[in-house]
Amino acid sequence: DIAAASVTAAGSVLRCQFDLSGAATGAWSVVATNPDLETAVLADAFTVVGAIWTENFDGVVSGWTTEATTGSNSWSLSTAQSDSPTTSYFAPGPSSKSTTNLVSPAIPIPSGVNNLQLRFRHFHTLQNLRDAGKLELSVNNGSWFDVTDSGSGAAFASYPYNGTIGGTGKPSSRNEFADESAWTGNSGGFVETIVNLTDNAKFAGNDLRVRWRLATDSSTSSAGWYVDSVSLTGDGNFSNQPPAIATAASSTSVETVTDPDSSIYQIIRGSSAALSVSASDDSGEPALTYTWAVTSGPGAPVAFSANGSNASRETTATFQEAGDYLISVTVRDSEGLAVSSSVDLRVVQTASAIAVTPSVATLVVGGTQEFNAIELDQFGIDMAVQPSSFSWQTNGGGAISAAGLFSATSVGGPFTVTAGSGTISNTADVTVTPAAAGVLLGTLAQTYDGSPKPVSVTTTPPGLAVSVTYNGSTNAPVSAGSYEVVATVTDANYAGSETGTLVVSQAAAEVSLGGLATTY
Repeated sequence: DIAAASVTAAGSVLRCQFDLSGAATGAWSVVATNPDLETAVLADAFTVVGAIWTENFDGVVSGWTTEATTGSNSWSLSTAQSDSPTTSYFAPGPSSKSTTNLVSPAIPIPSGVNNLQLRFRHFHTLQNLRDAGKLELSVNNGSWFDVTDSGSGAAFASYPYNGTIGGTGKPSSRNEFADESAWTGNSGGFVETIVNLTDNAKFAGNDLRVRWRLATDSSTSSAGWYVDSVSLTGDGNFSNQPPAIATAASSTSVETVTDPDSSIYQIIRGSSAALSVSASDDSGEPALTYTWAVTSGPGAPVAFSANGSNASRETTATFQEAGDYLISVTVRDSEGLAVSSSVDLRVVQTASAIAVTPSVATLVVGGTQEFNAIELDQFGIDMAVQPSSFSWQTNGGGAISAAGLFSATSVGGPFTVTAGSGTISNTADVTVTPAAAGVLLGTLAQTYDGSPKPVSVTTTPPGLAVSVTYNGSTNAPVSAGSYEVVATVTDANYAGSETGTLVVSQAAAEVSLGGLATTY
């Protein structure tokens, strides 16, 4: 109970005052008791409504914005006229066509309130039916709508629009509100407009913005429009309520699978997933923070692109291995109350690459090299189920079998060996070097007979092309003597040489003597 103060009686009239600071919202009854302990009850004598939000522009004004959609902006704080000392917002009405807006900050409405009323006091002196003002609302930063629009969920309870704005004149000069209802003319001082927010479900638990729009035509100027003493009131539960999940946590994947235990998993075939959740709060959604975490998973850490902020209601989770993940998000308000939501994700192995081993090989002509391939998932991990076979190709140096066995037949490189499976492939490099060849020199001892004396050369493998020099000359010697012989294999696929000494011996000469008998 609240005891009355300053109680006075004048005849049959009893006067008193109550200090209602801290009083609960709702209807209050007054009980009067005289010295003889006789009582009288005035049931529901008055109603206390809660002030959800107020602004009289007399202190620090924050969050308000002004803008012009036609002409130039002219809304500003003014001390020329005010309802509550000493300041109001004011915009003059110019003689040119203009439309300017005064926009409130977002007003968070508790979810447990009802009987919402928007109140403000204003004083307009506008060219009648030519210049005009309107009131519009927006919920959760959505589209603006007029109080009088169908489905607005709001209705004027006092001092509604008082005129229909003229629709004559050229479009370039007539008022933007032509043929529409609005405030116009002279209000005769500050008057109070009350708007009942009748659709409680539309407004409670959401953010409300209000804007006052002043529009003029191209004719006579007007003194202007003052706005002051703005409040949003209601009754019900004003205590802090925990956030409410509006849209459950989810990914952008449209592929799902239902397990035998009825668990539904959203399928992720890449290494990351875009996640989102939405929530509302009686203190407004911008005050909420969203914190994502892995409740269960295969063990590898998960990184979130944004976390622990209001912006992280949308984030990207990056994984390091396949498996089943339960991702949860905790939505917390400024006073610590929280609610959570979760989503089951199944990150499945997706063939993304092929590893070929060895990646680099060198072998000689006639040699072989076995190449192996394995299919990798999006994390570089071996696929649990491998292809039954890979396709193998090479661009030179030899041939490769269907099993990946490369047979070298010609020198060169590096050549490319390609392993493929479906649309995925990878390569290895192979270089082929010459094989060793044996060289045997023969007929190194010969006798001069006046003809060239080439040596004989035998190769292993047989039949290889060979160059032979004799003391550096490619011509076989004729004359007797000793010659250094170098035989070198010239076949590009083989390497080998041999040296030796060719000895061409002098031939035996026959000497015949004649005239050995003479007559004296």
